[in-house]
Amino acid sequence: MIKKTKINLLILSTFSSILSSFIFFKNISNSSSDQITNFYKQKQDEIAEIKISNKQDLEYYSLRDEYILFNQYQVNTGLCWDFASIKSLETALMLANNEMYDFSEASISVLNEHWVADGGFFRTFDNLLNRNGIAFESDFRFGDLYYFPNTGIYYDKLLDLYKSKYITNLSNKLEAYSFYRYSILDNLKQIKEHISKHSALFVGIDHWQVVKNKVNKQETFQITSGSMGAHAVSIIGWDDNYINDDNSKGAFIVLNSDGFYDNNDGVNYLPYNSSTIYLDLQGYKFIGDKLISSKGINSSIKNKYFNYYNTKLEKKYTETKPLNQNVFSWDDQVEIQYQLNDQIADFKRIQTNIFYDKLDVSDKFEIKKVDNKILIKAKQRIRPGSYTINFNYKYVLKSDPNYNKVDNDTRQIYVLDGAESAKANSYWYFSNIANRVPHIVFHSSNSYTLNNKIPVILNDRKISEAYYSFIPSYLNYTNNAEYRVNEKPISSFKTADAFNLNLFEIDKQNIQTIKHNNQEYQIYKDYQINVDKYVNNNKVNTNKYQVYQINDSKNFIIAHVFYDLKDAILENEINEIPFQTNQSIFNNSYKRYLDEPYKKNAKFIKYQYVDQNGNYKDLPKENNKYYLSYDILKELQTPKHLLNYIGHEQYDHSYNTPIIIKPVFLEEKVEDLKIEIVDKKDEFLATTKLDPNEFELKITTDNKKEVYITPSKITYQNQDDCLRSNHNHLFLEFIHNNKTYEHKLDIKKVKKMVYDDLILTNTNLEFNNKYQHPSFIDNLDTSILKATYTDQKDVGEYEIKLEIINPDYTFKNNQNSITHKWSILKSEIKEPNFKNNTNIKTINSLNKFTKSNKTIIYSTTIPIVSILVLLLIGLLIKSKKFYKK
Repeated sequence: MIKKTKINLLILSTFSSILSSFIFFKNISNSSSDQITNFYKQKQDEIAEIKISNKQDLEYYSLRDEYILFNQYQVNTGLCWDFASIKSLETALMLANNEMYDFSEASISVLNEHWVADGGFFRTFDNLLNRNGIAFESDFRFGDLYYFPNTGIYYDKLLDLYKSKYITNLSNKLEAYSFYRYSILDNLKQIKEHISKHSALFVGIDHWQVVKNKVNKQETFQITSGSMGAHAVSIIGWDDNYINDDNSKGAFIVLNSDGFYDNNDGVNYLPYNSSTIYLDLQGYKFIGDKLISSKGINSSIKNKYFNYYNTKLEKKYTETKPLNQNVFSWDDQVEIQYQLNDQIADFKRIQTNIFYDKLDVSDKFEIKKVDNKILIKAKQRIRPGSYTINFNYKYVLKSDPNYNKVDNDTRQIYVLDGAESAKANSYWYFSNIANRVPHIVFHSSNSYTLNNKIPVILNDRKISEAYYSFIPSYLNYTNNAEYRVNEKPISSFKTADAFNLNLFEIDKQNIQTIKHNNQEYQIYKDYQINVDKYVNNNKVNTNKYQVYQINDSKNFIIAHVFYDLKDAILENEINEIPFQTNQSIFNNSYKRYLDEPYKKNAKFIKYQYVDQNGNYKDLPKENNKYYLSYDILKELQTPKHLLNYIGHEQYDHSYNTPIIIKPVFLEEKVEDLKIEIVDKKDEFLATTKLDPNEFELKITTDNKKEVYITPSKITYQNQDDCLRSNHNHLFLEFIHNNKTYEHKLDIKKVKKMVYDDLILTNTNLEFNNKYQHPSFIDNLDTSILKATYTDQKDVGEYEIKLEIINPDYTFKNNQNSITHKWSILKSEIKEPNFKNNTNIKTINSLNKFTKSNKTIIYSTTIPIVSILVLLLIGLLIKSKKFYKK
């Protein structure tokens, strides 16, 4: 009886310890939750800036509690992976800098040649980001992607047009992280900590669907098992109290780009234990030096989503001040302060420029450097849009005082008008067949990326409404937006999600009379209108719109005009233009006249376009104006086999007519600049893709003023995409005073790249009476190496000769060939013989998989409960042995 009592007491004691530990942690969690709940109750009647600490210990948290974070809609592309990966990138920078970022999915997808607008993975995104960089949405809009061919001459020409818009120095400031998909519950706290401190997480799902699920009287959208294929979403938070449709508890809060969902916020709930998760959770951590921080002044922008996704509470809008410091309202006096971190670095110089659609608008702002601060203030109220700020600076880290560094930091200021949209576009049906797919003319995914772009409206006089769709963003879902012309409304809400757009009265003012065979005919003309945008009865913005009159009884193509303007200005830049396929006096849409661009100190000479062979040809001229016609465009239509995913997989062939147009000028006065390369290098390594940020140009102007500039683009010889061993020069392109220049850099020598990327698997093979060879041969890069060998089946020692066939490479000691020995041994004497080169990828004792300064953490944490259970079993065994003694 005593011995049993001892055992029972021991078990009870151990269980009590476990229970008390559990209660302790549970109390901490509840305490934190109550703290946030009370804070919510205190602040719901006033606007306050919210900062939540120890977020990983909370039962509920969403990045939208503290930050403005827009979602996107992927329409009919395969870009879920791109959207989810970009959210990891945007939120990593957002959490590091307390700013909002809006990067372009299109700018990543077009880099994936042969797979444009198609599917991919987080690793696809990370590789493309590392090699090429990424552009802002305002510089590379989503709709531009639709017209990119999958490959070919026009693909190359279009991609080259956008290269200067890419930010190429982000990847070395980021570290990629991954959490094993089968250990989510074990690593839940680490996952929560990553989301709240470092970034949102990409996650792949398969065999899924979204269903409505009512939780605590709240309508929610939950991801559950279904028949839909592979997809990716972005995890932005969690709710431990969410009750899943199988009655289990706990779910991630995710952004899903395949739809709009509740109030267009794109939010679904993904259970922690979901069987749909088929890829690891992946994201970024910012590891760069935090040299520049910002503080917005006078911003009245509001966030309505504090605690909004917490299913334990009543769902309601609560206005708080977001932590994003670079977001302003249309009626704010825009002012922002950037602080240089002189605790970790000494800044030798810093230059600040502000751009709007790649046009330098620094003169519209007061820019001052006071001590360690850069003060930026708009001289007057500026129009809504995205303003890009470029800091070019030279500095020395105090931890490394002997090494000067030059870098660029590219930020944006967003001025919102309250009518930002998740989707805004006109559209057109090319056929009358059932289930027809509309051809979409994208205005912008958000109006703050519209800038100087002129939206196009396709109008059919046979119907009472224009073909127009407007779906407000989650931030503006409760706003009442209205369009007016000359103070008369032309729009009204159909539902909370869309507009009626009625142009009937304006159309009647744009009628043209044509005489033919002694008869008069009236046709409706194309026209432009200034549309005033009102939000909650306040005029917030005015945009010029182009209205094209088309009808479904005619045959049309819609071309996308890509302008290669460089530093020229085109006041009337319209990108999507419909062309009728047959010419008649009753239509003006077979031929379209182009406005002349303007360039300072230069005279416009002519327009040229890129033909199907990649050559520049002059556009025709008539009545002293250059024009485009269907005759030119039909020669440029992308063949079906070269269409991207939208045309190839979605069978929508209507986005098949891109055209590149370039104005030619005669320079009347060229500023005499003296250009020097600071810390000039003249020896490089073959196959290297140089980063423009590696170069610092010292510009001395006519009036002896010195300016330091980083190039915006590097052009290699022979239109190569990297350095080759036969190159002897390259060009550095830069912008100064809204003019583009090129500076030639002569190269003394391009060294060959030493090829040491061989991974040699077991070279001692076991005799099996079959012909065989070492498996590493099957994985050689055949664009670099040639292997000479014969398959063998007898026991013995053999050789493989490896030869370099790419002139940009060499083996160590400048060898062009090397020989490796391999053997077939009898099984009883076979010994492992793994020969690996020094670059082989290994997993170290810290479970870190390191490659090219990227670290992926594969968390292998053993759950605390499991450890306690093991301890309990051990104690029970020990007590049993004691009893036997």
